[in-house]
Amino acid sequence: MTYQRLIAYTRHCDYPLTEAAAKTLCIRGTRQINELEWAYNRDQRLMSSSILRFSHSAYLELIHTFRPKLLMVLANGGTVPEPEAVRAPVRRSYEKSCASYKLVGLHGNHFLHLNNPDEAAQEINEFFA
Repeated sequence: MTYQRLIAYTRHCDYPLTEAAAKTLCIRGTRQINELEWAYNRDQRLMSSSILRFSHSAYLELIHTFRPKLLMVLANGGTVPEPEAVRAPVRRSYEKSCASYKLVGLHGNHFLHLNNPDEAAQEINEFFA
């Protein structure tokens, strides 16, 4: 695949991306095969779950034990795997178990940190300040 096709494909995979964001992902996840062709380092279609992921109950126990400061940045245009009835009790647990908890909704999709980096960076910088 040529570099131009690779960028175009990456921009329209699962979530729309700006050209700059697609180029960033391509730098991280592609390799040049020869003078004209590029390929992904991994198969974009593979979405296997990780054995390192925690269950909700294990994650909540971990948070309760360590009492971290938690900033959760959600993309308003992103996918939400769980319904609100599932998310609300989890948020209440975060509020109760974390030393501090802030939920921020920003305009964007799954790649909001790439498409809207200034907004995301502002929230993250304020959190760490």
